[in-house]
Amino acid sequence: ILGVYCKDTHFNDPTVAYCGTCGISMAQASKEPVWGERPQLGVLVLDDGRAVALVRDHVVGRAPDADSSVAAGEASALALPDPRVSRVHARVVLQDWNVGLIDSGSANGTYVQDGSASWTRLAPGTVTPLRPGAAGAFGNREFRYYTYRAA
Repeated sequence: ILGVYCKDTHFNDPTVAYCGTCGISMAQASKEPVWGERPQLGVLVLDDGRAVALVRDHVVGRAPDADSSVAAGEASALALPDPRVSRVHARVVLQDWNVGLIDSGSANGTYVQDGSASWTRLAPGTVTPLRPGAAGAFGNREFRYYTYRAA
């Protein structure tokens, strides 16, 4: 992924004003993007208190281990034992410096609440970007997305 290093050599999104690790101003950093390893982009905090680090893609469902991307080691399984959650319900995907949510054609839908009081049902197979502070729901389960990045 393309990014820039702060003066203390932490890898960052080229659009941020402050380092996500040490908080130093990026004004002193070289603005020339270089290839590097993507750092953690934030966390999903589930309604049961679990925090899921966003360092790779996740498959969400009652039986996410059945998904081929989990079996191949390309994504992590996030199991949610809930009868309204499909076996493979949704995917949390990392694209460049962004986090997105995709409904996998679940029976009961995947929902996002992004700055308003109403919930929006996601169209299956379409990546919906998650903004910092967004809430989401799979069946009866909910989460909130947190990151150091500004909205």
